[in-house]
Amino acid sequence: MQRYQLLCKTFYDIVEVACDSDNATNKLCDELHLIAKLLGVPTKPIQCVITNAGGCQSNNDVIPSATNIGTVLSPIQVKRKGRPRSNRI
Repeated sequence: MQRYQLLCKTFYDIVEVACDSDNATNKLCDELHLIAKLLGVPTKPIQCVITNAGGCQSNNDVIPSATNIGTVLSPIQVKRKGRPRSNRI
């Protein structure tokens, strides 16, 4: 938790300075992409459009990881919350 808070504070201070100009913003983004690549973090999300047939069609010639999207169902409904009633009076 301490490492996370330290990184957030440091990054917040850097972002405040970098957002003042377009040049600084672009330079920071480039550096962050390089750091993410070194750490093995994917930085560019795959954009795909879900078709009527349930497939995924990519917009940028990258093979999408999700190829078959199923129907989303509602959760099972319960009668009441808590412990079930007992027959004891």
